[in-house]
Amino acid sequence: MSNVAIEASVWDLKGTRPYYSLNENLSLLPKKVAPIVEMKYPKSKDPKPVYFLLLKLYKMSDNSVISRNFYWLHLSGGDYKLLEPYREKKIPLKITSKVSIEESIYNIQMHVTNSSEIPESRSSTVRPSDGFYGTHGLKVTEINGSDVGVAFFLQISVYTSKKDYKEGEDTRILPVHYSDYFSLVPGETMPVNISFEAPQGVTPRVILHGWNYDGGELIYEVV
Repeated sequence: MSNVAIEASVWDLKGTRPYYSLNENLSLLPKKVAPIVEMKYPKSKDPKPVYFLLLKLYKMSDNSVISRNFYWLHLSGGDYKLLEPYREKKIPLKITSKVSIEESIYNIQMHVTNSSEIPESRSSTVRPSDGFYGTHGLKVTEINGSDVGVAFFLQISVYTSKKDYKEGEDTRILPVHYSDYFSLVPGETMPVNISFEAPQGVTPRVILHGWNYDGGELIYEVV
């Protein structure tokens, strides 16, 4: 690899970024392990007991991400108890969606954005229409929130819109093919593609769940 960059950022539970590192113009040999830089966090002054770490490897030519890794961590000897009150944080999200249907097969392209306002990092943003081949038929859903921080442990599920719903009944449509749980730091956008087959006569509802969205949020209803 050549002309690549590594971006490392640490985020705390208050939504601030106590550590940021960007190393550019890197060249890496195949089948080799090479130290790039020593991370100064959490060895720095007053590290947070619980924090998030985001690592990205991307091409400098177009800022496209080659690899993305997200971690939730605590200091040595600590625990994750501070994540429980973090559930009360309401992080604003913006979801841009486009659906295509072929017979009973649904394909939905989404861009999920953590719309918290922070200083931009080089590889964090994606234009809302990227990958959608035009803006016709796009649906934009905004989940309001007044807090700044990481939108943690997000997952998208698809349910049926049943009028005769019984308490405790599982109305999910399965299987649904898409990426697994993901988290978004402030200002970051994640593309998510989902596909599923819906029974005839059923109206699918796309619901977002997450650490900060325990009750679920309706982000798309296919009509």
